[in-house]
Amino acid sequence: MMTFSSSRALLPAIWLLLACLLAACEQGTPPEQAEPDPGGTRGPATKPADSTLDQRVQAILADRATRTRREASRAADSLCETLKVFLETTSDTNLALTRTAWIVAHRKYKAAETVQVLQGGTMNATLDAWPALGGYVDSAPGYPHSGIVNDTTIKIDAESLRAQHQLTDSSEVSIGFHALEYLLWGDPETGPRSASVFRRPQDTSTLGGQATLRRREYLRTACSLLQTQLTVETQANRPVMNLPARKILARAGKLSGGVLLEQARAGSQEDAGAGECEFSQEPLCGLLPALHELLLLAEDEEIRTALRDAGGAIATTLQAAQAELRQQLEALETADAGHPTPAASLANALRTLGQQFAEAADAIQQDS
Repeated sequence: MMTFSSSRALLPAIWLLLACLLAACEQGTPPEQAEPDPGGTRGPATKPADSTLDQRVQAILADRATRTRREASRAADSLCETLKVFLETTSDTNLALTRTAWIVAHRKYKAAETVQVLQGGTMNATLDAWPALGGYVDSAPGYPHSGIVNDTTIKIDAESLRAQHQLTDSSEVSIGFHALEYLLWGDPETGPRSASVFRRPQDTSTLGGQATLRRREYLRTACSLLQTQLTVETQANRPVMNLPARKILARAGKLSGGVLLEQARAGSQEDAGAGECEFSQEPLCGLLPALHELLLLAEDEEIRTALRDAGGAIATTLQAAQAELRQQLEALETADAGHPTPAASLANALRTLGQQFAEAADAIQQDS
């Protein structure tokens, strides 16, 4: 099982991902509860910005919201296209490509979700429902006939899978990213699945043959549902709260010093895949795309200029926190088992960034 503390082999791959994200390549966290809108009619232009800083922060988020939601939808389209090829030509190579497409689509989604949270909104909860019970979807260690895949009384179609989702418990996840993740990787205790469990059987009359056909149909249907849901999310004319900059920066502080900090701490444990992406064992799943969106705020020069006008030294301290975070990320390149794990170093830097975002928000509030 992959670990941060025991393997240097992971570091180049993680560093490449970090470099990609921090270079703004076009690539969690449960969303905060949106602030109430009693009339339910608030729209993107209903509340004018109160200051230059408000205008700048809101403009950045509006641009990122459009871009990240579009990218998430396109990544889901690409995932389903890759999956279609895999089901037509079932090989380990095509399975690996499908898994990669899942990782990309999930990262894109997490970036879009982060921006939505900063704006004061939410995303469709079924898209990324977690925690998820893998045995509810398919066979699990010690239970070879468990899950929807093996229960022939349950029809494999969109309506049925939606009906099974969180039927009696929130962990009974039958649709969304993590149902697909379990189907593609299986249980981490047994290691990643091979393509053979998806290959069209010659004899479809056996229980094993029927299960394989159902697994293939489950993959196809679940991906189609995910694709549809993300399309709806992209095209929806969602109300935007147009929060003042101080509230947005306060949300950024809570996100970086709260949810993302806990993810980094979890990643510093022995099991690098512990947490949201347990099945794929993807390190720091969801944290890096969210972090990229936060750094866009911390690094924006117009925001720093406005903060210098509003809060004096706040812009300098926020910039210092951003620089510290970048330094910790770059340290991943040379980290080894004799030093604090990359995730632990990241946690310290995230804590600092969260504190500085919060102080910036307080300074603006006191100044207004």
